[in-house]
Amino acid sequence: MGIVLALGVFIGVRGGVTQRWDLSLAIVVALALMVALVRREARVIALCALLGCALGLVCGYWWTPRQAPFYDGPLPGVVRGVVANDPRTSFDGVRADIRWMDPTGRTRVSRAALPSAPLVGRGDRLEFGGFVADPLQDQLQVSAMRVIAGPGRLERERQRARVFVSNALLRDVPGSPGTLALGLLLGDDSGLTSAERGQLRQAGMSHITAVSGWNVSIVIAGVGAFCLALGLRGRWWALGQLAALVGYVWLVGGEPPVVRAALMTASAFAATQLGRPRHTLTALALTAAALACVTPATLATLSFQLSALATLGVAIALQWTPRWSGMRAAVLGPALVSACAGLATAPLLASAFGTFTLASIPSNVVAGPLVNLATFAGALVAPLSALGLGEPVALATWFACWLLLEVAAVFAVAPVGHWTFAPLSSGAVAGMYALLALGGAMLLPEGRLARRRLRVWALAEPLPAACASLMTLTVCALALITL
Repeated sequence: MGIVLALGVFIGVRGGVTQRWDLSLAIVVALALMVALVRREARVIALCALLGCALGLVCGYWWTPRQAPFYDGPLPGVVRGVVANDPRTSFDGVRADIRWMDPTGRTRVSRAALPSAPLVGRGDRLEFGGFVADPLQDQLQVSAMRVIAGPGRLERERQRARVFVSNALLRDVPGSPGTLALGLLLGDDSGLTSAERGQLRQAGMSHITAVSGWNVSIVIAGVGAFCLALGLRGRWWALGQLAALVGYVWLVGGEPPVVRAALMTASAFAATQLGRPRHTLTALALTAAALACVTPATLATLSFQLSALATLGVAIALQWTPRWSGMRAAVLGPALVSACAGLATAPLLASAFGTFTLASIPSNVVAGPLVNLATFAGALVAPLSALGLGEPVALATWFACWLLLEVAAVFAVAPVGHWTFAPLSSGAVAGMYALLALGGAMLLPEGRLARRRLRVWALAEPLPAACASLMTLTVCALALITL
């Protein structure tokens, strides 16, 4: 029922954002007729879809600002705006999103290249001058600026905490390993060189510095292990894990992938405490639907799409790995999880960037334990350094991050490990996801139940393997054709 409700929300949000009232009204009428005419289980399904579609229509229409047309005119002498996210400093300058009003009265959120001084943070109100660098991409080039007002108290405290953690990591874990540790913990990998960032991308490991479900699960597991080590059990102590989760999301900045992962973790955690079964796909669908209702534009962001697809691949893999033991669980388990996550995101990456990384599966199998160690140890550096006990943890963090960079360097130059080609068309991507959906459905409990009812036990494992292999061969063939 939860998945049906979520699908209704997605359809409604799409109709509300695009204002396709004819199609949306037809869907609502059809669902209403189903509720009135059908019986038993079908009526409940139709009612869930109807409620989701109606909710999505309202949210999509009222909470999504109408997209402004491209603006390529001159800017006035002085423009006022607000920094909408944490600025990122790299070798090519400072980048941040700025919310500002153009001369036509439209409010825009534009990617801006900022001067190196003065230093600004999220929530700062600016007066700036510059020009529109790229109207199609909605980018600004800011030539001069000044801060006219700072952020609120809560945001100031968040920035102070981030500065404390960043300074401790970069001081006690020097060089590129310290920068990578900061990226693993807070998602800020801007201090890495272009060569190191390229090696992570070619090895299929660039996702490790994008804070999402992996980092959130490490925080929850670390706090839970600490409570168990001290003998602190029970629901009241479990609230400490949720408090740590909320604090971590606040510290990172509340980006859509982090919020999605936090909501899913909280729902699974609540189900465990209440003695209820956990269904990852339902939690993923409802979480994505909730984010779509609050901020419909989230569904269009590449980071959220990659995070949701990777979680979906991991959820499918976890339908098999818990039943394994011994070396099979130690070796094949991580390989299957990495393979499913990689296959789930491969078509989208091929469409967006025209890349396909065969090395992502072995590199992530090797890097997985190191990422866990580096993230958990990096989180302890700042508090233990304040007590004068941070040197052993900082050394472990440096060594784990150094090994991660070496793993990326090795797999980045692997033969035929990284393919570059023209970005795939939407039709090719849709076909690949159709094959993946067919194979993935057979791995889920619902798919196995349908398979038994259809009496096709022979398709238990060959069909998913064939679909995954076919998708991989298709991408490789397209790569060879378009080279």
